[in-house]
Amino acid sequence: MLGRHFADEMIILCVRWYLRFFAQLSRLEELMAERNLTVDHTTVWRWCSVMLPTEPASAPGIAQNGPSWRADETYIRVAGRGRI
Repeated sequence: MLGRHFADEMIILCVRWYLRFFAQLSRLEELMAERNLTVDHTTVWRWCSVMLPTEPASAPGIAQNGPSWRADETYIRVAGRGRI
């Protein structure tokens, strides 16, 4: 039990449709209305924001970068001379 006003199955169904079909929240509101469930699109948005991770999962074996970044040196020509 998620401790919500709606049944867990309906919450999970909405979140699943949101992820699977890239459905708009207002469209999910309409789909739930077709199933005789009155739910606002902001409620669906809250469900998704609570149940979905906020940071993308990193691929295994890829090192996490810190706040610094590096760029390779770039050579350009200025007035016919190579510059760094």
